[in-house]
Amino acid sequence: MSAATGKIMSAAQQRRSSIIESGATAVARSAMIVTSSHHTRDGHSHHVTGDLQNTYQLKPHRVPKSCHLQKIVQDVLTEHLNDRVYDESIGSLTKTLAEQMKQRAKALGVQRYKYVAVVVLGPVTRTSASMASRCVWNPAFDTFGEFTLKNDSITATGVIYGLYVE
Repeated sequence: MSAATGKIMSAAQQRRSSIIESGATAVARSAMIVTSSHHTRDGHSHHVTGDLQNTYQLKPHRVPKSCHLQKIVQDVLTEHLNDRVYDESIGSLTKTLAEQMKQRAKALGVQRYKYVAVVVLGPVTRTSASMASRCVWNPAFDTFGEFTLKNDSITATGVIYGLYVE
């Protein structure tokens, strides 16, 4: 059950989003969206039928540039949050922002990459926030872009990870 909405959430929804609460008031909201070109939103795999051969491709033809991913994060956060005031309804916006960042990263057209988008929103009145992530990383092929936006009432951090799928 979601503490913020009172609705029952599936296991997949609970893995995708989290609400960090302190007492009765929510202090920060975050969402993480993971995607791969192999599965659709409904969870079904849509593979081409027929006899497929191994490609033996061990490195990408093209690597997404970190500056392009950073620009995507900056554009999405600025478009939606630049003049926004922090309130309780902003928590639902984290999923939308993460989804838009992920879709724009996929639109770059770089094949065989999985994108993970993370957005953390909180009020400026909080004195500190910590965010950490861990993953197996290949510095030759994997990349990320990040941006932090602050206005008078909101601080937001967005990160997109681009991970090569061999």
